[in-house]
Amino acid sequence: MHEIFTYAYYIYDRGENGPSCWVLQPIVGDEDQCVFQWLMNVNLKGWLPNSIVQSALTTSMLEYMNYLRHYIEKLKQEGH
Repeated sequence: MHEIFTYAYYIYDRGENGPSCWVLQPIVGDEDQCVFQWLMNVNLKGWLPNSIVQSALTTSMLEYMNYLRHYIEKLKQEGH
C-alpha cells in the first residue's frame, strides 16, 4: 500500500507552497488606509513558462485586492 501511495504522490505532485504572509501597517495620520504587503512563495512547476505563471499570479493577487477593497467598503456602509 505504501508503495502505491508513494508512486501516486510523485505522479501528481505538481507545485509547492513556500512561506507566505500578509503584512498590514497603519499609515500614521490616516486611519482609513494601510500599507498591505503580500509575500507569495509559490512554485507551480510543470511546463508552463515562468512569465505566464508570474503574470497569472500577479493578476490573481490584484483581483483579490480589488475584491477585498469592495468588501471593506461594504462593511463600512453597514456600520462595522
